[in-house]
Amino acid sequence: MICSFMYFYYKVKQNESILDIVKTNHVRYKDVATLNENIDLKYLTGGCLIKIPANSCCCKKGSFYRIKQGENMFSISNKYKVAVDKIIVANPNFDLNTYIHGQTIIVPHRSFFINNKKYYVIKIGEDIVSICKKLGLKPTQIIALNPHLAPLDYVVGVKIKVY
Repeated sequence: MICSFMYFYYKVKQNESILDIVKTNHVRYKDVATLNENIDLKYLTGGCLIKIPANSCCCKKGSFYRIKQGENMFSISNKYKVAVDKIIVANPNFDLNTYIHGQTIIVPHRSFFINNKKYYVIKIGEDIVSICKKLGLKPTQIIALNPHLAPLDYVVGVKIKVY
């Protein structure tokens, strides 16, 4: 069972399936279905708001923050002393052009973005193979350095150990 304060609202993008959403947010389909029992998840449309359970992966990144009326990314960035681009990395499905007050985002902890060559934060369009090419490593090396990550955990915003 999921407590009501342990979820955030997610705005579905055009042509995005529930499987895409589940993979991106590191959650189980069953948990999303439980939170959205009045919505047919097989037929989502762009712009629809659904509830996504907050999970331990997200909590490692930072704190959940509900956007208040009149706030924007710049004001939130200033309030928490975190750059806007870092907020965007921590929220890969967040659309700066269409966010609304009441929407919940992750405000990353500064420690999540350690400026240290021992760690790498996965960027949009990257996967383990492209990261290996970029850093001159083998996939087996990255997997060995990150035994706590499952194959589907290598997604945008995740910090991985590389050395």
